[in-house]
Amino acid sequence: MITSPAKAIDLLGGHRAVAPAIKRPLTTVASWFSRNSIPVEAWSDLIKLAKARKVAGFTYESLAQAHAKAKAIRANTDRSAA
Repeated sequence: MITSPAKAIDLLGGHRAVAPAIKRPLTTVASWFSRNSIPVEAWSDLIKLAKARKVAGFTYESLAQAHAKAKAIRANTDRSAA
């Protein structure tokens, strides 16, 4: 189950496995992981990779929900730090 953008990358094998599979630089995918945010334009590549690797639960909806949750957590963290 995708609970966060970083978890999505983990479920696909981690940033070292995902980067070459979707033909993106390792540093790019690693930054997505560390920021807990994957750009929308990469979602289709991740969904295709998940299908190829038979990893269930990868849809545009599940990625959008994970992003919304991560964004809400960041917003709450920012408010409490202020």
